[in-house]
Amino acid sequence: MENGTKEDFFEKIKAYIQVRTRLSILVATEKLAHVYAGLVSKLLVILCLALAFLFGSLALAFYLGDVFESVEGGFLAVMGIYLIFAALVAVLKKPLIERPLIDKTIHQVLGDSGEEDNHAA
Repeated sequence: MENGTKEDFFEKIKAYIQVRTRLSILVATEKLAHVYAGLVSKLLVILCLALAFLFGSLALAFYLGDVFESVEGGFLAVMGIYLIFAALVAVLKKPLIERPLIDKTIHQVLGDSGEEDNHAA
């Protein structure tokens, strides 16, 4: 090989590596943006649901207070319901909460395997 041909070859390899690096950064940035947008939108929904849950809990406590003819009894009944719910969540958290969240996060970050093959070419 001639000197000029070797230099051209190495310049092309260098340019190829730079392009692949920039492509990888762009793909990672796009995936991060999708994860971030999904997180923000889900947090807003969770905030709205939490407020509805809070006011619903207060309404239930006051209603049960009327039924039991004791406001304290109504709030204690609601607390008991939450303690039972917390115990169930503690027992079932791994199969019902952690595993699906981990799987969904991995799927969002890695995407479909076919999508990766398109970027590899």
